[in-house]
Parts: sequence; structure tokens; C-alpha cells
Amino acid sequence: MSASQDSAWHTFESHEPEAMGCIQGGEPLKQQSTGEYDEQVTVSARNVSLQGYPYLIKKPDGQTICGRADGNGHLPRIHTNSADAYEIHWGDEALSHEGWSNAE
Repeated sequence: MSASQDSAWHTFESHEPEAMGCIQGGEPLKQQSTGEYDEQVTVSARNVSLQGYPYLIKKPDGQTICGRADGNGHLPRIHTNSADAYEIHWGDEALSHEGWSNAE
């Protein structure tokens, strides 16, 4: 993307967002509580609402979970079988990630 561009988009077939861990509208798939470990990230900033702020979580197994922060700044719970690290991409970085599906 050149410096003069301020937007980018991807087009997906109807079955592709689910394979990436999202449903239509960018909401994460409802996940059953599976695994010994779970975590839920809450994003916050002073005097700024982050509702709708885009995120993309990449788990160690390659699964991506994408969407937008809710009104309380909560991201979905991440369930794993062992203590492990995962990546969170925020804002433009999330939107430009190859695993992002349009959550508009």
C-alpha cells in the first residue's frame, strides 16, 4: 500500500470467513469452553471509546479470530490446552492482515 492510499479491502466467498474463525459481520464464532486455559483481553484508553476497534488474534495453531471490540472493550475468550502465547493485531494492522474478514 503506498503512502497516498488510506484504504484496502478483500473479497471473500461466503464460506471463507467461517474457515478463518468469523461469521458474517465479523463476529467471532461462538466457541465452547474447551481447554484448560482461557483468557480474555480487555482494551482501554483514557477518554476514548474503543467500541468497534478492529482486532485480529492469531493463535499458535494458526487459527485467526477477528472482529471489533465490544462496548466494554472486550475481545472473545481464547481457549487453549496449554499455557501459550498468541498475537493480537490492532487497528490498521488487523485490517491489513491476510486473515482479516471484513467486520463492517
